[in-house]
Order: sequence, then structure tokens, then C-alpha cells
Amino acid sequence: MRVQCIYSSYKDVVPPLDPERYSYISELYLIRAKEYVVYGLSVLKGDGKILYYIIDETGRPRSYISDLFDIVDSRFTIADWHFGLGTEQHTVSFIFGYEEFVKTRLHFEGVILQETEDLERFWKWKEIIDKQDTHPEEEWEMVKTDIDGVDITFKRNRRTGEYDDFKFV
Repeated sequence: MRVQCIYSSYKDVVPPLDPERYSYISELYLIRAKEYVVYGLSVLKGDGKILYYIIDETGRPRSYISDLFDIVDSRFTIADWHFGLGTEQHTVSFIFGYEEFVKTRLHFEGVILQETEDLERFWKWKEIIDKQDTHPEEEWEMVKTDIDGVDITFKRNRRTGEYDDFKFV
């Protein structure tokens, strides 16, 4: 899954975020218009906001509210993403991500708290996810053919074989 940053400040988000609930947020380490790979996501208890777990400009995994992004590619890059429910101690209702992120509460919290051992495991999962991630532009190829004297150009998805954008010449 890929998202593109549309706000580089929480103050710019429309509609505005509740300042009491999000007063702990001071800085964003994001670049407007840049795409980021999503390595996990969760849904907050209370207001139902979605958090994306991405690698920000500090080079570390952090969570950011989905209001800051547009979804560029909604497909999850690994087939075995998992779903889990938060516990009473969690501030999240649901968690999606790689197996250990979802099923091991201490690992999930360790990534959030930037614990060394959990970050090492996160980086291993990141490598697996990144190997399977491709840009949408790279999935399409231009195909030209001639049918009964008519030149036809179209795009074909390398992954699915689907066709799009027919042009007759």
C-alpha cells in the first residue's frame, strides 16, 4: 500500500484535528507530495482515525494519521497481512500488518516506542515488504499491434494481464 503526503503540518488538515486529543503531536517528518509505503495500519479507539505506519524523513518507522495522506495504491504488498483486535491497554481498536506486528502486542508497542530489538525485526519485515512492492507505473507496459491494417496501442498490466487505454491509429 502506498500513500502520498498532502499536508506537512497538522495545522493544515481539513477538517481540523481535535487539539485536545492530538496535543502531543509537535512535528511531522514528512515531505508534501512524497509517496510512502505503508508497513502497517491501525484504527484508533474513540474517533476511529486510521494511523499509517511508514518510514518518515527521520528514517524511522512512525505512525501518522491518514488525514495527512491520499491513497496512491490501495493494494497490500504482502499477501499474508494479518488483522488483530486491540486490547484494553491499547489505544487502537484494530491493527493490520505483518504477522508479528499484529499478533505480538509487545512487538507492536516496541516499534512505536522505538525499542532496538523490535526495530531490528521491523527492518527485516520491511525488506520483505519492499521486495514485493512496485510502483503502479512499473506494472503497465505499452503494447502495439496491427489488426486488419489498423494500428492499435494499449496498456497491459504486467501483473494481471488486464488491458486499459486503447488507442486506434
